[in-house]
Amino acid sequence: HEEALKAFGSAIKHNKKFSDAYYNAALVYRDLAKKTKDKKHLDKAIADLKTATTVNAEHQFAHNELAQIYQELNQHEQAIIRYRLALEIDPKMCDGWNNLANLYTKIGQTLKAQQALNQAIACKPNSTYAHMNLGLNYLKDDNYEMAIKEFNNVITIQPTHELAYFNIGY
Repeated sequence: HEEALKAFGSAIKHNKKFSDAYYNAALVYRDLAKKTKDKKHLDKAIADLKTATTVNAEHQFAHNELAQIYQELNQHEQAIIRYRLALEIDPKMCDGWNNLANLYTKIGQTLKAQQALNQAIACKPNSTYAHMNLGLNYLKDDNYEMAIKEFNNVITIQPTHELAYFNIGY
């Protein structure tokens, strides 16, 4: 980790507007935070991601990464804003749609989660993950017909997906 951070620091020293260097340093700090449980590393990751998006407002990956951190910290409004920024820049960022849907599900906004999952499916139609989560969201809304349709989509894509069969039986 130290060598990587040193290299990114050198890159930033030579070019203060090198958003990818800030972004990659943030990924290293985030990894360090996960491994050491030291909040100062997470704070540095957040600071570097904010700098990356200040230097380059179009850095969708930095917005998405920052949104994930905010989501983990239960700062839901901030997370939604960052996911939305990332998806505005790159509407085909399937992971961003899935992440946003997970957040909406977590905070009980199933309709918004379903809309985000439909976007995830539009950019990656064979995503068992998105179809499964959409089915589970329909279940939460007692829309059994649509839930079964989504679980069957999962089975069509991956015939050995035991959880899809289980959810149909549930």
